[in-house]
Amino acid sequence: LAFEQRDRVAETYLRTFVHGDPPVALCPGGEHLEVTHRNRRRFARLVATKVVHGDVADRFDRFAAGFWTTAARHAFLDGLEASDLRDVCRGHDDDLPLEWTELRKHTKYDGFDRVATTASSSERRCDPDAHPVIVEFWRVVEALSPAESRDLLKFITGSRTPPVGGLAALKPPEHAPFFIYKNGTADRLPTAHVCFTTLLLPAYDPPEKLGPFLLSAIQECEGFGLR
Repeated sequence: LAFEQRDRVAETYLRTFVHGDPPVALCPGGEHLEVTHRNRRRFARLVATKVVHGDVADRFDRFAAGFWTTAARHAFLDGLEASDLRDVCRGHDDDLPLEWTELRKHTKYDGFDRVATTASSSERRCDPDAHPVIVEFWRVVEALSPAESRDLLKFITGSRTPPVGGLAALKPPEHAPFFIYKNGTADRLPTAHVCFTTLLLPAYDPPEKLGPFLLSAIQECEGFGLR
């Protein structure tokens, strides 16, 4: 809808009034109706209608029924902005500090149960929470600014907002546990699998390399952008 070159909408997007896989016509003869600047708003409305009232109709209807039981239909929505509804549903706590110490209590680790000895090239077993890289990770996390802390949460979970109950709630059975996996070479940035609340962390040597690499990863990434 924001595309500014009005005379080039059709040739740029090459869309007809169909949607889905397999494609379904959004209106009679939609497979032959080209999307242009003049009719683009109608196309957007039809796609939204199909998605909400067609593809996910059953799930959306159940959500809507629950929503309307908690809101006075007219008074509640009078003058309500999208941002207001978001805050009602998820809370407005962007300025509150994140309790990383609570998350640490039930974090799971993989690959950080061994550490190299200084006397030889051999390794010895260790408590993963005491591994030098893990110790440095939590030290860096605690030193993050509020904005950087939110960036890290988004990097790990896809959202800058913690679940109901805060970071302490990121544990079974309500949520998948936070995992830190040893993965990648020491010249790589940390990565994450947000669907599994998993951080992939190289075994940096020395561990002090972790801070700059982690900051680069969380500040330069672009994920799902969930809110």
